[in-house]
This record gives sequence, C-alpha cells and structure tokens, in this order.
Amino acid sequence: MPPHGPRGPRLYSARMNWHVEPILTRCQALLTSLPDGLLGPLLFALGVSGVALCAFKDIFQNLRAGLLIRITRPFRMGDRIVRGEPEGTVEDMQVRATGGVWPSASGMATALRRSA
Repeated sequence: MPPHGPRGPRLYSARMNWHVEPILTRCQALLTSLPDGLLGPLLFALGVSGVALCAFKDIFQNLRAGLLIRITRPFRMGDRIVRGEPEGTVEDMQVRATGGVWPSASGMATALRRSA
C-alpha cells in the first residue's frame, strides 16, 4: 500500500530513481563504449524490430492462445460448448484454429471455424 501524505510522492520518486538509475547508467555506458558509426544502425535495427513486433503481435497472441488450448485442454474433440446463445460441438482442433458444428437459426447445422 503506498504511503499517504506529503511524503508519498517524494518516497515514490526516490524508489523509482533507485530502480531506474542503474538501468540508465548501464545504457549510457553501453552507448558511449560503442565504436563510431555503430549507433545509427543499432537504433535502426531496434526500431525495425519494434515495428515488426507490433505488426506480428496478433499472430503471436493467436499462436500462444492455440498452444495454451492444446496444453491445458479445456475442451476436447466431441465436447459440447455452450456460451450463452451459441452452442455447438468441437469437431477439429489445431494450433491456429478450432472448428465445430453449430446449429443455425434455421435449425440446420453450420460448420464454423474460428481462429484461436
């Protein structure tokens, strides 16, 4: 629980400084020890990798979700899943997708494939 009163913000700032200062000092030492001309390509590579991670974020999340479903096995093939109004039977399980048969409003079964 954070302390209250006038000491609160100052104490929080001191704690943040305690944790952040060594990190900044190491970063400064690393950047000053780099040979000339290496800082630009290094920053470029970091920027490109950051953009790539943002672009593939959904793919990585879907892959992780699929792996977690396979590992934890909250349901198996043939299980009946009810989630409010839609309900159906699991027919196919893969890392990237789970497929099933879900009844439609007309009463006929509809094959549905959902990404993880």
